[in-house]
Amino acid sequence: MSALSSRRARAFFHSSIGSLGILFGLALGGCSAGEAEAGQDVSFEKSPDGVMLEGPLGEAAAKIVSEQLLDNGTLVVNSRGGSRDSARQIGATVARRNATVDVNSSCFSACALYLALPASHVLVGRGATLLFHSTPELWVRLSRERPDLFGPDETARIRQDLAMLKSDLIGRGVDPEILSCIDRASRPREETLRLSSDSQARRLGYTDDATVTIRSEFDAVWLSPSVLKSFGADNLDISWSLSPTARPQYESLKGLKIAWVDDPSQCQAADGGVGADR
Repeated sequence: MSALSSRRARAFFHSSIGSLGILFGLALGGCSAGEAEAGQDVSFEKSPDGVMLEGPLGEAAAKIVSEQLLDNGTLVVNSRGGSRDSARQIGATVARRNATVDVNSSCFSACALYLALPASHVLVGRGATLLFHSTPELWVRLSRERPDLFGPDETARIRQDLAMLKSDLIGRGVDPEILSCIDRASRPREETLRLSSDSQARRLGYTDDATVTIRSEFDAVWLSPSVLKSFGADNLDISWSLSPTARPQYESLKGLKIAWVDDPSQCQAADGGVGADR
């Protein structure tokens, strides 16, 4: 993207993104913080050399990217997350079109995990941030520790999701161990969530009104450029890093408690259960 169109993109997007919240996936539907805002409209603007997209990565966003993104173009994205399936679909379109992803302000949750991390070339300019939270590896781990909480269809689905994500990462040269790093850094805790209605339980494929969620000590995980590169994520071109002194202000601005991972050793704690101390 040219300097002119890049400046237009950054002027187009709003910089204020609210809290991700602390529920890291309502049951196992692949939801993320952005999915909780499904009522929000996604907005876009097309330039001669790219598409500028803002909002949750859902079906509407995937359709826009499929229809508007040109070969060898640039997708400028500002998103707090969305559906894993839609984010993966957008990523597939980006790959087919040999496009570049340019993160403007925020790429959180499904945007970071399923779109940015497996993409071939991602620009993360000054002021832009990638934030992760729970990965499908955590859900697979919990399903093994507590098989009583999961039906066979849900277990198969989350295992397939993990296998697909690992395949995408390996294809890009990224070590799948980065998923364990993210999960350990967030310090998750298993809980049982009481759903508000029987219809919710039926929609999620359960016969009763209880399902599973994962709360965490941290709302999101930030990985430094050096940590990302240690896992082989050379596809991420990050031109800046938030200094330790500026991090409390950033957390306050975003309303998030963030695990700041500056060294891989911070996510190599002794293994334990989902609810075990890290």
